[in-house]
Amino acid sequence: MTALLDVVMKFFRERDVPIEQLEDTTVFRGVGDGANGSWTLWVEVREDDELCLVWSSYSEAVDEARRPAVMELITRVNPDIEVGAFEMDLDRGNVSFKTSIDVTGDRLSEALFERLIGHNVQSFDDYLPAIEEVARDGVDPKDVVLAFRG
Repeated sequence: MTALLDVVMKFFRERDVPIEQLEDTTVFRGVGDGANGSWTLWVEVREDDELCLVWSSYSEAVDEARRPAVMELITRVNPDIEVGAFEMDLDRGNVSFKTSIDVTGDRLSEALFERLIGHNVQSFDDYLPAIEEVARDGVDPKDVVLAFRG
C-alpha cells in the first residue's frame, strides 16, 4: 500500500464503514448517506499525482429533457459553495459533487481526509433535495435556488 491509500483505508476501517475497492485500482465505492437520502460515494487515490478525490453521485441519470435545467441549477449553486463543486456529464446525465486535495510536497493526514470526505457528503446531502426537485419534479431551477437561499 501507499501513503495516501493507507490513510483512506484506515479511515474507513476504523469507522467500520463498508467500502469496496474496485479490482486492480485505487478507486473505492461506497454509500453516502445523509438526512436527505443516500447516493453513491466514490474515492480515488492518485498516488503518483499526490491527489485524493471524492465524488458523491446522484443515484439516477437525469433525463435528457431535464439536463439543461439541472445544468442551470448547478451553475447557480456552485458560486455559493466554498470547497468543491457540482458537475454534470451532459452525455450520460450523471450529476456529482467533487472535492479533492493535492498534497504535493506534504502528506494526507486522517484529519484532512475526514474534512475532505465530510464536506463532500454534507454538501451533497444539503443540495440533494434541490437536485431532485429540478431533475425529477420539473421545478424551475431559479425558483429552487431562491427557496433554498430563503
